[in-house]
Amino acid sequence: MKQSELKKNIHLSQLQNWMQEVLIKRGDLFQKLAEAEQKTDLTLTDAIKETDEFKAVERINIYASGYILRLVEALKAEYPLLCKFMGSEVFEGFAKAYIVIQPSRFSSLYGLGAMFPEFLEKTQPHGANNPEQLALFQVPSQLARFERAQAEVLLAQGLEEQDRPPTPTAADFFAPDNTKPLQVAPCVRILQLDYLILAFSQSLHKTKSDATPQQQENWVALSRRDYKIISLQITEWQASLLRAFSEPTPLYEALDSIPSADIAQTLLWLPTALDFRLLYYPQNQTRIT
Repeated sequence: MKQSELKKNIHLSQLQNWMQEVLIKRGDLFQKLAEAEQKTDLTLTDAIKETDEFKAVERINIYASGYILRLVEALKAEYPLLCKFMGSEVFEGFAKAYIVIQPSRFSSLYGLGAMFPEFLEKTQPHGANNPEQLALFQVPSQLARFERAQAEVLLAQGLEEQDRPPTPTAADFFAPDNTKPLQVAPCVRILQLDYLILAFSQSLHKTKSDATPQQQENWVALSRRDYKIISLQITEWQASLLRAFSEPTPLYEALDSIPSADIAQTLLWLPTALDFRLLYYPQNQTRIT
């Protein structure tokens, strides 16, 4: 038998490592092929079948390009409003750079876009001369944070399987024997933003907008009720109150930790927070330590 006819005994894990080196590592194709061979002891022709019609390098190049494009489409699906705001061509440019510079280590597409908001924030240009230009640089990362939070809310543990007790009134919280602890729902996400992204996202849902949102520090709470995402514009003290219930906590303790909270306003707002499933009464009322 000729030496050229001998085939290596290639293990699946070896081939998987070779593909990973070629597909997701940084560098041009030939650079990655050389590194893959060095690390896995597999050459290009060991891993990819070559024909007269298509050389092995052409085949792997098509596959590598298609791999990137599929991941770009996945990011578009997770960040549709951001893509609409930036425009498809600009979004694809940032998405490809993100995939190459910061390749995902997750086995699911859900993990792919986890760091995209941070990537946009780190790579935004500096030296804006006016508020409109500054907004064009800063809004993408803010909008991405909002859309990523929506994805997290959809997949996080919700309260749908729990019986919903009658929503108490403000007067119920005045009861002297009311020591039942409250807790923020596991699916809740609280965002502190520099632009009015919630209102802007609602306008983007309806039509593409050439305008940019107003710059103003604000807070948004996202939760899920009956498997539907709820997004609420909240105040700073409401955000602080929700954070105070990160574990089962009686109301009086939460209020003590927020000196700026107005008790009357708090008691009036709590029924709304319970109704929108921002807060709930945990069935197991043991304090988490």
